[in-house]
Amino acid sequence: TTQRPLDVEVVHIAGRSYRKPRVVLRAETDVRASTSTDSPLLMDEDEGLCAIRRDPATGGFSLSLKVPAVFHKFLVGKKGAMRNRIQHDTGASLVIPRPNSLDDTVVLQGPSEASVASAKTRVELLVESATANMPATHFLSLPLTH
Repeated sequence: TTQRPLDVEVVHIAGRSYRKPRVVLRAETDVRASTSTDSPLLMDEDEGLCAIRRDPATGGFSLSLKVPAVFHKFLVGKKGAMRNRIQHDTGASLVIPRPNSLDDTVVLQGPSEASVASAKTRVELLVESATANMPATHFLSLPLTH
């Protein structure tokens, strides 16, 4: 996958504008294919295929994302403020595993497919932002001579 330096998508959520890097894969002919999970850190249950499922019992929609546990604190925020803000802005609820849980699946549930897709975009933006702001943990040195 190649990315041009200024190839970004502007996402408008609740009166705010967010820049999201656009990763161009082979072809962007289908809108759903272009909005699939671009971040390598986020993967849904079907190995990266965006699958918003309709729950016949409730009539709502849901999506399961694999988000590494280190990012869960960014999704919850201080005293649950970020989770509440996402839920209020998108209309979708976030089910985040407890801190001591070994599970890293975040479930997004909402009354419409659009609300779940909007919540997914917010989660992706938060994870990308947190990734950019995290300190380096390793240094790798490669020799350049034979």
